[in-house]
Amino acid sequence: MKNIKPEKWIIGWMIIVVILLSIAVAAVIYVDPYFHYHAPLTDRYYYKLYNERSQNDGIIRHFDYDALIVGNSFMQNTKTSEIDELFDVKCIKIPFSGSTYREMNDNVTRAIKRNPNLKMVIRVITIEDAFDDKDSLSWELGDYPFYLYDETPVNDVKYVLNGDVLSRVCNMFEDSLGREYKPGIDSFDSYSNWMSLYDFGINAVASKGVLSVSAGEPVHMTDEEMITVHDNIVQNMSSIADENPEITFYYYITPNSILYWRDKVEDGTVYKFTEAERMIIEECLKYENIHLFSVNNETDIVTDLNNYKDKTHYGIWVNSHIIRCMKEGRYLLTEDNYEEYLKDELDFYLSYDYSQLNDQIDYEDDDDILQSDIFAF
Repeated sequence: MKNIKPEKWIIGWMIIVVILLSIAVAAVIYVDPYFHYHAPLTDRYYYKLYNERSQNDGIIRHFDYDALIVGNSFMQNTKTSEIDELFDVKCIKIPFSGSTYREMNDNVTRAIKRNPNLKMVIRVITIEDAFDDKDSLSWELGDYPFYLYDETPVNDVKYVLNGDVLSRVCNMFEDSLGREYKPGIDSFDSYSNWMSLYDFGINAVASKGVLSVSAGEPVHMTDEEMITVHDNIVQNMSSIADENPEITFYYYITPNSILYWRDKVEDGTVYKFTEAERMIIEECLKYENIHLFSVNNETDIVTDLNNYKDKTHYGIWVNSHIIRCMKEGRYLLTEDNYEEYLKDELDFYLSYDYSQLNDQIDYEDDDDILQSDIFAF
């Protein structure tokens, strides 16, 4: 047999490489674990919802929905099944851990662009994050997969030839060959839900006990902070409602625990943060299609540390309670009540006896909180 010329070897290997790469690309496009090209093939494969930044845009693009809930870790325990039942909608959940106002707004904007049937948006409002620059993004989870968000097919190579994605596709193929295999997809109720990972109560939130507090020197918003907060909430919260009057926006201020406010009283910033809250409320009240809620003055919730895993993050029962309050119109902030709301809130945190928290019973079973009158559904 004659020796094969080196040029033919090279061409042969190139053809093999191209064929293998083509198979890999075709497999990723076909299975599409991030839903970049199409809706999940739930009759053939099982899809795990596990990568917020990589999968949420695909969910926005290709899922069937007319409502969505967006937010950070404070909304990850929310059950879309409860939203569907209460509001008679089909809701998707697009959580982003540590997300800024800009990140949440960008994703709602993309959803509006891609889904003309969208009629309702539920969104978390965190007072502390209002002080971010209007264009701030959170990089705590690493680089953003912007190549999944745009309409440029050229940079999709970062997806279709991504080692992690290819590994996931191979695992999905392999799993589908099992005898008792059941295709499908994770529920939105379980998507990014962290409830089972943590303990709740005073032993988890303040294991060394709670000290009494003396109010610090009042700290108010500076002129620069006022501009920053204004620009952030207008660009990333109210403008989208102004531009889309046919969509109803349900916003809710996260109910931080009494220990969060204790720290703000001690360093005097309780004034600054309630001033920012005022700016948020007054901006929202300009728009008929924004309904802003807050259970911060439902003191039975914020003072019971059994509702919290830390100073700010609350249990799934609080998420459910907030959704029900929205449906029933309870704790809706209006022109008639927001001044009293702000006054009562500030007065309560300034006058509260924080040392009494040490007498709280820490429930042995965190689910016991569901039996309380507050959360009796």
